[in-house]
Amino acid sequence: HKHVQMLALLDALAAAAATLASKALAFGMGSSADLHVRSVHVPYVAFILVSVPTWLALLATSRCYDAGPFGTGNGEARRVVSAGAHFVAVMAVAYYLLHIQNLGRAFLAAIVPFAIGFTLLGRLLARYQLRLQRARGHATRRAIVMGLPRNTGLLLEHLAAHPYDGIAPVLVAVPGGEDELPATSRPAGVPVTDALDDVQAVLRALTTTGADLLIV
Repeated sequence: HKHVQMLALLDALAAAAATLASKALAFGMGSSADLHVRSVHVPYVAFILVSVPTWLALLATSRCYDAGPFGTGNGEARRVVSAGAHFVAVMAVAYYLLHIQNLGRAFLAAIVPFAIGFTLLGRLLARYQLRLQRARGHATRRAIVMGLPRNTGLLLEHLAAHPYDGIAPVLVAVPGGEDELPATSRPAGVPVTDALDDVQAVLRALTTTGADLLIV
């Protein structure tokens, strides 16, 4: 949940930065250009009040906050680009419905690429922060690993070599118990039990160990 909250905060900053960067690119850094909407003069900087919530809503509808069970966010870049395409469509509709033809086209052309680029950069920063948290033992899922000795051993070796996956074994269940599991695959301090002789005990261990993941 904290990871997703960080993503939303970074995305809001990305939309604000994209608005300011587009304004600077289209009108110059020190320019005080205004948007003329009928008889109203609106500073381009005020466009942040529209761009930020719109961008967050489009990211949400494109499932950019669906981090999955492990925070990996598969297809994250594709979803952000998809939200950018929807952003173009929203601006095109607003361009005619709200009669804001005076809105600078250079400003419009730049804001979407900036928003996509800054958002993807923020996602990289968030992913790096998640890796740091997992290196300290946080933001992980406690797992019971259950299966045949050879396959289970290979999986345990993979998890030991990739701590950033965010899966921490708390119980291993294999037929024959600890004697059947290769010594090189046994995680230190993690109990090994017989999966076939005591399946009910394995299932009860989901509660007693505090595990929230069962890998078969």
